[in-house]
Amino acid sequence: MTVLPPTTVKISQIYGGGGNSGSTYTNDFVELFNQGPNPIDLTGWSIQYGSSTASVWTNTATDATVNRVTPLCPQGGCVLQPGHYFLVQEFQGAGGTTSLPTPDAIGLNFTTVSNLSGTNGKVALVASTTPLTGACPSDATIVDLVGYGTANCSRTLPTPSLSNTSAAIRKGNGCVVANSGPIPRNSASPVQTCGGDPSQVSGVGTASPNALEPASNTLLTVQVSPATLPPSTNLQVVANRTSIGGSASQQFAVGGGNLFSFQTTVDRLSTTGLKSMIATITDGQGRSATAPITLTVVSPTCGVERWSVKVGVDPDATQVDINNPVFTTIVNLRSFPAPSDPPGPPDNARVFPWEGTAYTVNGTLTLYKKENDVDYHIVIQDDQGRTVVTEIPSPACIITSGAPRIPAPSPFTPGISIARGKFDARFTATPFFQTANVPVRITGVGFFDFIHGQTGVAPNGIELHPILDINFTAPTTTTLSSNPNPSQYGTLITITAAVTNGGTPTPTGNVTFFDGGSTLASRPLDNTGTATYVTTGLPVGSHSIIATYEGDTASAPSTSVAVVQVVNKGDQTITFAALGDKVYGDAPFTVSAGGGGSTSPVTFAATGNCISSGVNGSTITITGAGSCTVTASQLGDNNYNAAADVPRSLKIVAAAATIVVNGYTGVYDGHAHGATGTATGVNREDLTGLLSLGPSFTNAPGGTAHWTFAGNMNYAAAAGDASIAIAQANATISVNGYNNVYDGQPHGATGSAKGVNAEDLTGLLNLGASFTNVPGGTAHWTFAGNNNYAMAAGDAAIKITQANATINVNGYGGTYDGAAHGATGTALGVNGENLSSLLSLGASFTNVPGGTAHWTFAGNTNYASASGDAAIAIAQAAAKIQVIGYSGVYDGAAHGATGSALGVSGENLSGLLNLGASFTNVPGGNASWTFAGNVNYAPASGSVHIIINPAIPVITVNGLTATGEVPIYDGTPKTATATATGLGGVTIAGTFNFTYNGSPTAPTLPGTYGVVASFTSANTNYANTTGTGMLTIGGLRDDLQNQLNAIAKLRDGTANKQDVDRLNNAITHLGEALDPDQWLDSIHGTAADGDGIFTEAKNALIPLLAIMKDAKSSVAADKVQALINRIVTDVRQLALTAINDAAARSANVDKARNELSKGDGDINNGQYESGMEHYRTAWSFAIKA
Repeated sequence: MTVLPPTTVKISQIYGGGGNSGSTYTNDFVELFNQGPNPIDLTGWSIQYGSSTASVWTNTATDATVNRVTPLCPQGGCVLQPGHYFLVQEFQGAGGTTSLPTPDAIGLNFTTVSNLSGTNGKVALVASTTPLTGACPSDATIVDLVGYGTANCSRTLPTPSLSNTSAAIRKGNGCVVANSGPIPRNSASPVQTCGGDPSQVSGVGTASPNALEPASNTLLTVQVSPATLPPSTNLQVVANRTSIGGSASQQFAVGGGNLFSFQTTVDRLSTTGLKSMIATITDGQGRSATAPITLTVVSPTCGVERWSVKVGVDPDATQVDINNPVFTTIVNLRSFPAPSDPPGPPDNARVFPWEGTAYTVNGTLTLYKKENDVDYHIVIQDDQGRTVVTEIPSPACIITSGAPRIPAPSPFTPGISIARGKFDARFTATPFFQTANVPVRITGVGFFDFIHGQTGVAPNGIELHPILDINFTAPTTTTLSSNPNPSQYGTLITITAAVTNGGTPTPTGNVTFFDGGSTLASRPLDNTGTATYVTTGLPVGSHSIIATYEGDTASAPSTSVAVVQVVNKGDQTITFAALGDKVYGDAPFTVSAGGGGSTSPVTFAATGNCISSGVNGSTITITGAGSCTVTASQLGDNNYNAAADVPRSLKIVAAAATIVVNGYTGVYDGHAHGATGTATGVNREDLTGLLSLGPSFTNAPGGTAHWTFAGNMNYAAAAGDASIAIAQANATISVNGYNNVYDGQPHGATGSAKGVNAEDLTGLLNLGASFTNVPGGTAHWTFAGNNNYAMAAGDAAIKITQANATINVNGYGGTYDGAAHGATGTALGVNGENLSSLLSLGASFTNVPGGTAHWTFAGNTNYASASGDAAIAIAQAAAKIQVIGYSGVYDGAAHGATGSALGVSGENLSGLLNLGASFTNVPGGNASWTFAGNVNYAPASGSVHIIINPAIPVITVNGLTATGEVPIYDGTPKTATATATGLGGVTIAGTFNFTYNGSPTAPTLPGTYGVVASFTSANTNYANTTGTGMLTIGGLRDDLQNQLNAIAKLRDGTANKQDVDRLNNAITHLGEALDPDQWLDSIHGTAADGDGIFTEAKNALIPLLAIMKDAKSSVAADKVQALINRIVTDVRQLALTAINDAAARSANVDKARNELSKGDGDINNGQYESGMEHYRTAWSFAIKA
């Protein structure tokens, strides 16, 4: 069996690519980490390496595939502190740029012939220097074993294959295996703890990626484990990034799951090698912890060819105006004349003006990769598929020399850093081309490269190198519209281009408008992304208008679909003022009007009682009375339509006649009256036939007669008014009063009114108020009059005397109901009207026995008052009583009846209710209840049952021995025990019967048995029941395994090396005794090999006995003696079992029993080795009998 050494040291990192092509570090290495809380002495330990499939772990220098053993601390004194690392330096290759941090040990045996595989292999940490054996060894001295790649052995699954730039690294800075870039840490590196203390905060810091070039980005994270005793609040993480050129107190942002992070850029001037940062974790409870973050800065492979020009360290670089780039196109860049080749462009000078100019160009990024010289090679193309190469150097390569890197000042440095950062935020460049389809705006310096088959190269070799700014622009749509369309010549046309990019920010910059191939104008976009061009200058005809947007740093260029603008001929308008009326006989007159934009004059024509003549018909002559219309007209030309005709009309007025009209004045007499009059012409001819004198009037006050004169061709019509005045007459009126007794009806005056012709005018007579109630009153009558009759008024007396009401009052008789009761009654008037509101029914009574209600009738103006008495009788009521018994299981508490008593109004009368006796024990009893009653309620009584059933006790079955251990097979039956407990854990008296797997016979052989314990209760408050459990009988082999585990525990608890060696020796032999090939089952050894059990058990006792005899031993003697006794007991039982089996098959077992007896004697005398040998002989005789 395998027993792990008492250590928490792990292999935390393996790197086999040291000194290989592309590597940063010059050496292979193995890193160890102490995860535990105690320091560990590594003296006598070793690192052992094997190829992925090797089965031999030896030291040799004759075969590069043979595996190696590297002793750690051969001179001793190597103690690995908790949370510290231990760096073992191995083989040095020919490449690499950076030495490892100071190693804690050097693998002297990994010399010039062999080294760790950079891809596949296995590494073991062994607590000795003895070479391992086998492809996948399980030696007890193995502390850790990590396989990588195709390794055929590993403690966990092998990690993925490694490379020259990746290592197998245990995540959590030493807790879980994973792959990443190499980050060699030694014992001087910052301490890392794996947490586990609930009273303290802890965390694990990582960088991703953890191996990167200067000027590259990495995500720093700290996974914080908050304290729980008490819980942490207000967690914060601050890190010192000065080792990579950052802040000394960088606050990290918190995310989900207590993961704190900060995206950082390694300073471009950082040196290569290991960089450590310390993150400090704090909480609101004042606790703190540190979490180291480690990364490796790898060496960039900077370029050589024209490198000074590419990165701006050449003498001409300062002449480039990088603050005012020239906007251009890919087509234009590709048109630049290339330098003659040979000789090609100069190595350390610029080709002016093209390489002395910064350009801005829009395009689509289609391909990108990271070149060997760590430039980003970016291909952009235009909408016709024409391409050009643009490149972003690494800011770390702005140098004058690459080996070693010597940084140099360059005016391009800020731009290169910005562009590199923007690109890294969007894409991850790899050593192979990746595709994209992203619009970009790039600003960079012109550069002629040697053409050597580069992807995307322009025919003239022009590039933008370096890129000083890159913006990933959003695709845009330019939408063109015009208004009005179609339009008319000379009117204002508004042409609008709207540019959208599907989001924010709103596009900015200029839009250029074109008519066919001609430029109309360029206009800026407003804050809504709209550009407007307004014109009146387009000639008549069709125009194909397009708009092109130039793009900005966030939005890509775009061109609109053409809009066809149609310009039609313009309309023109004649301005012709209205003409004034004329009188027949007036002299001729001249008219004029304003015309439109055409070259034709305005002309006039006349119709009606007039004619036109003179220039353009502008002189108008009247020919008779009536009307005249003059119309103005204007013809069109090439740009204008003909104007609409404008007519203007005037009247020719006729003469006026002489008219006399008179009105009428008189008193109303019932007849019609109107005006009188005459009409005379200018020649005194009678024109009265044309005169209408208007309406006549009969009624007062008369009215106005509107007269009209119709006129004719020669005379104008006329009209006027004449007054017709008629005065009012007086009517004849008769009115009478009223006198009688109150009858509830209204009474008033009576009367009539007549006119001058005896017509009935009573409808105009108002007889005044009517009176219903006593004493009546005065009726004031009025005559309203009308147009023809004057108004009048007077008074009449209305007298009414008092009446008597009808009154009916009744008493009350009933049972108490909690409500108030009194008399009832009504009072009615002479017309049956309800006068009960005047009736007071006297006192009300609620409680028994009631009383007398004295009623009164108050009377009122129309009715006299009255009074009397009525009897109110109330009898006693019965309460509503509910009493409930009890039925339940015994719970040790007293139980009785429950109940309530309610009155007729639901009032609580339970205070008058006595519920009787309570009962605690089985079976209960009867509770007799009584209700006392009171003035309003009668007394009552009854009884209910209180039933208490037995409770079910809890049965606990125990299959262990009195000392709490699993019983071990010894040939005798084993039994379980059981207890019955009741309320509060009290033990219940009674008896148990047991069955084992259904049988009442107690088992003897090893195994697990289902136990049923049947309980008969001796307590009347508890019922009979059953419980279940398990009984396990351990085998002899099982118990020997227990003793082996106990020995291992003793070993782990001592630091005495001699005791540890002795205990390990005992473990080894006892493990051999447990070899399954020697056991038939857990209590029988095999006939062929079973005697090995006795031999190895005896050998295990020897080192244990040595500890017992050693006065300097650090192990407690009583514990060792207990282990010896148990091993001896198990081995003796193994022999006894074989003897009993032989006797059962009727074999002669005398010799075997004799040997067993001898063994017992030796054991009792402390002669353990001979005693164990006698037991082995007894077993051997028995199995052969």
